[in-house]
Amino acid sequence: MNVPKNKLGIEDKGETDVIDLKIESELIGSYLQKKGFYPAYHMNKENWISIDLNSTVTAGEIKSLLDTSFTLTS
Repeated sequence: MNVPKNKLGIEDKGETDVIDLKIESELIGSYLQKKGFYPAYHMNKENWISIDLNSTVTAGEIKSLLDTSFTLTS
């Protein structure tokens, strides 16, 4: 989805594309320390993260997290 950057805590005008994914709650903190990862936009921030698709997060990492998210929500 496309969201305003300021909704993610990015001090910049404009919008960016994000994907919200569910991950294990004990991993949230480590991901939020990485560039391109944010507390989930419009989701439970204890179990979900938002990934800025315009950041440097690799497609491989996104695919891996997408698989995990699918498993956790199935």
